[in-house]
Amino acid sequence: SAKKYDVTIVDGQSSFAVTTTETEPIEILNEAGITVTTDDKLDITGFVESKGGVIVIDRFNKIYLEIKDSITVYGVYSDTVGAALNEVGFFVGENDRLNYALDEAVTDGMVIRLENAVYATVNSDGESKEFAMLGGTVEDLLALAGVELKEDDYTSHSLDAAVEDGLSVSVYRVEYKEETVSEEIKYSTEKIDDSSMEIGTQSVVRSGENGKADVTYKIKYVN
Repeated sequence: SAKKYDVTIVDGQSSFAVTTTETEPIEILNEAGITVTTDDKLDITGFVESKGGVIVIDRFNKIYLEIKDSITVYGVYSDTVGAALNEVGFFVGENDRLNYALDEAVTDGMVIRLENAVYATVNSDGESKEFAMLGGTVEDLLALAGVELKEDDYTSHSLDAAVEDGLSVSVYRVEYKEETVSEEIKYSTEKIDDSSMEIGTQSVVRSGENGKADVTYKIKYVN
């Protein structure tokens, strides 16, 4: 009779051992009551016929990835949500939001919602700091940065503008100061008709002199 030996079967996140006399991996799975589809993959690099080892089943699952109201269908072989996202080219950052835990098992037909954080910079009061946000407006970004605008301050972008990845918002501080300076005032000339003088002649009654006056200006300083 054929010799019995032990084989470990890894199916997704489940793992168990079977004792068999079968030599073909697919027959071993059939004997264990495990069904595989034509889309599933078998990894038998760790299996040795009639001696044992490991048979790994990579299940094919369809996932629906929803990003910003757009849904795309992907076929994946990864066992967990995090690995599946990496498989289709999406990296989940620490500030991103998912509707599943990264270590949750993938199931066929799963809808995964991913909200990618955007990174924006605030330049204010001589400092530049980057912040991560899951959407919002420039006003929300300033609130996150703890930046308050005074009555005359303004920003490089409208407060109701949507924050996009890579956005850099500058805050302009406005201050008004009054400055008084002494300025020269030119004298004016007054002409007076004199009927006693011959036509076409003129004379100077009194010579004018330039004067001075204090003038106050309101000056606008930005940053």
